[in-house]
Amino acid sequence: MFMHFTIHGIKAHRVQDHPFDPLNTSVELYQTWHLSNIDPLVPIADKPASSFTRLGFSTRGGPDDGVSFREKEARTVVDPQIIFGLPDDVFVSGKKTRFVIDYHHWESDGSTAKVRAAFSNGTLAFLLKVWKESHGDQAASRARLEGWLKDNWQQVLKGAIAAAGMASSPWVAVGTSILPVVELLVDVARNNSDDYIDMHRFVVELSGEGAPGQMKWRVIPPSGATPDWVAGQGKQELVVRAEDGGGDNLFDVRYVFRMID
Repeated sequence: MFMHFTIHGIKAHRVQDHPFDPLNTSVELYQTWHLSNIDPLVPIADKPASSFTRLGFSTRGGPDDGVSFREKEARTVVDPQIIFGLPDDVFVSGKKTRFVIDYHHWESDGSTAKVRAAFSNGTLAFLLKVWKESHGDQAASRARLEGWLKDNWQQVLKGAIAAAGMASSPWVAVGTSILPVVELLVDVARNNSDDYIDMHRFVVELSGEGAPGQMKWRVIPPSGATPDWVAGQGKQELVVRAEDGGGDNLFDVRYVFRMID
């Protein structure tokens, strides 16, 4: 069985690009994302360990732009699309499996291509290497990552664009708590000129029921509300509000999560 995640559509309630330019009445939005499996028994706040992870970004308007929105405008985007197969052991009776998927919403300005390059498996593999070599030293890892991206972002982006065009792309082996690593990556990307709007974190829980294809699953939204379980194939839709720190940009984002046989 497979899981498929996408942003189906976005509705803009308020937009502001350049506050001192009244004629500039639209913004260009794009998304980056991070997906990992995480230990199902450890609370998110305690930074559970992961064994594999992936990064990516939306492709519409890429590599150096996004999708344009005016105030009150709604668009169907179906982008990014993420698909991955589930291992056979998820169906074992009582087996608990958990994934975390973070979506980061950005307003495109002058560094969109660089931000997209940061959210690539090539960048992640390098960051994991320096993170482990520095024994999790934030400052040392940041310095090496910033230098590496400065020299390599254009080359990395070429491969990342090809991978982003495929809904299913390779995983990167982790073997550590990935959340602090990704937080560092996001912080480095935010130091470019693009405006960071918001992050939405979803936790996907699966529970095996003892036979191939038999399982139940649910998606916990950023609010932490616990929805009903879905048995086997099915779909869950969630609408979550994205808002920048000043409240100048406000959007409703419709996410669709599917289990496919």
